[in-house]
Amino acid sequence: MRAVLFPALILAATGCVAAAQAMRAETYTQTVPFAVQTQTLTVGGITGTGWHSSLPMVLPPDPRCPVRGNPYPPPTIPCTTLIVETVRQRVIDAYLAGTIKPGPTLLMSREAVLAWLRQPIEVRYRDGYNWCENCRAGNDPHTGCAYGVSDDYYTAHVSLMDAQRRYSVTAWEVGNILIYYRLARYDQADGPLVAEAASMQGLSCE
Repeated sequence: MRAVLFPALILAATGCVAAAQAMRAETYTQTVPFAVQTQTLTVGGITGTGWHSSLPMVLPPDPRCPVRGNPYPPPTIPCTTLIVETVRQRVIDAYLAGTIKPGPTLLMSREAVLAWLRQPIEVRYRDGYNWCENCRAGNDPHTGCAYGVSDDYYTAHVSLMDAQRRYSVTAWEVGNILIYYRLARYDQADGPLVAEAASMQGLSCE
């Protein structure tokens, strides 16, 4: 488990995925409902779909997670979009190259998988740490506070309590959403495929 000790609790250093999803063995087909509240954005030469918003969503601290210090400002929408779309393109490229294969429960055509991967992802920032109930950090169960949590097919929750991790955890949780949730690779929670897709090497927008 990638973790750092934080007061009287364990705070996951990268992030967690909700264990409820890890325990399921559902089969997904082309009937997966797709989100539709999107807008097209082009940042750094990369075009992608983002959620309608004029400002990044910033949530208040969770009372279950003690806060030490002050939060940093959220990445701008163009910066967040650049991170999301860069990680997404890496996953799509790896899927097309055959280096990332969907899990056995994802029964979709190639075209449907690509459409599924291209559906919007919303990043919600928090002025504090994120609480995660019955989650996983890698292969380990985790209930407690975390820098990042991906809890469904569309939403990443990222803490603003660390200057650099507000960027790297955004990339990490987007990688979890695309690989763990959307490609149904339940063996890859916080795994090496996520780490490769979420690399911040050469990725800078602010």
